[in-house]
Amino acid sequence: MLVVGILCQVPLQAAVAQSAAAPVAAPSPTAEPGFWQRDTLFGDWGGRRSAAADAGVSLGASYIGETLADVHGGIHRDGIYEGRLALSVDADLDKIVDWSGAKAHADFFQIHGRGITPEDVGSLITVSGIEARPSTRLFTLWVEQSLPAEKLSIRVGKIAADDEFLVSDNAGIFMINSFGWTTWTSLDVLNGGPIYPLAAPGIRVKLEPTEKITFLSGVFSGDPAGSPSADDPQERNSTGTRFGFHGGAFFIDELTYRLNPGKDAEGLASTFKLGAWAGAGSRFPDQRFDTFGRSLADPLSNGIPRSHSSDYGIYGVIDQILWQAGSDDQRRLAAFTRIGGSPSEQNLIDFYTDGGLTYQGLLPDRQNDVIGMGVIYSRISDAARGLDLDARRFGDPGHLVRSGEVAIETTYQVRLAPWWTLQPDVQYIIHPGGNI
Repeated sequence: MLVVGILCQVPLQAAVAQSAAAPVAAPSPTAEPGFWQRDTLFGDWGGRRSAAADAGVSLGASYIGETLADVHGGIHRDGIYEGRLALSVDADLDKIVDWSGAKAHADFFQIHGRGITPEDVGSLITVSGIEARPSTRLFTLWVEQSLPAEKLSIRVGKIAADDEFLVSDNAGIFMINSFGWTTWTSLDVLNGGPIYPLAAPGIRVKLEPTEKITFLSGVFSGDPAGSPSADDPQERNSTGTRFGFHGGAFFIDELTYRLNPGKDAEGLASTFKLGAWAGAGSRFPDQRFDTFGRSLADPLSNGIPRSHSSDYGIYGVIDQILWQAGSDDQRRLAAFTRIGGSPSEQNLIDFYTDGGLTYQGLLPDRQNDVIGMGVIYSRISDAARGLDLDARRFGDPGHLVRSGEVAIETTYQVRLAPWWTLQPDVQYIIHPGGNI
């Protein structure tokens, strides 16, 4: 099936907040960049925004609007519009309350329109990274303490794992959400895990002993919906203000090694990541058998999946700059790949991989534009395929047997101004839903 779309993104950064503890000085009369050269749509407000940030508190705003259409195949051919207004607050607590090395952050979203994936496409991947149920919600809310001498930082609060874990720097251009938090983890981790649009209470520790090595470790509430129920998790936590501790715990650890980091490095930059996640303290249903060991497709089955006490996955990420021009030239060719797997018995996806290429500066006079092509493969687990085969064996010869899903995306990000990007996008999905 074929999906086409266009994304428009505008960082507004419209205003700033002033702190009573650190009053903002009157801005100096400096010339601001022109409308098409400024970093944000509304500029620096005559220096007031920069002055307030220097005092310790700033507000940010951005808007993403997307028009997407299923033009061939899938469940239903249709077009949609969806959008997300994002507001953020950042506070330097050292400047505001003399709390050395501390900062605070919060994100708020207003999500509108309907997503195209569930009703029209029917794929395992979610076609857009902003697709979610319409809502006005709190997303993240955390405080971070940094200890520069120990090269350590600790973040506590309502945290999103997909902000830092399992991230490929070279995959950030793509619209399909799986190039961020993968389809594999979205479908295998309880209710998708602590990711957009449902962050979860947690703690994240980051250690950077050298410029080349980073270690990340996080533990989160196991269910980001915040309450036990079979209902849609986004509906259960419709405002993002539920801070529940249900569903056990979700653990994730990641080790990063960088080769040739920094602008002055002689060789091409590479990044290698090795990570693992685990769920504990909850029950994870078997994909094929009931509590008596019968297939769930067997008419004599009690219909209650056998449960497992834990779940886990292992993954790797590689980002590689393949070629880059001189120091004053933005042109570069980059590649990325990720691979991950988890046990078959309690997971819908037991193997996942993606990869792609991006090129910045394809046109001589447009060095900030980026073109990219990426491919995603998600394999249905042996247990889930076995259940489909059992359904055939127990009297449904026409039952479809799921196999896997492939998604191909080609995109071109046009930087019309530092504050405005426009992005045509084409996605081709093979065997949507795993071939159902």
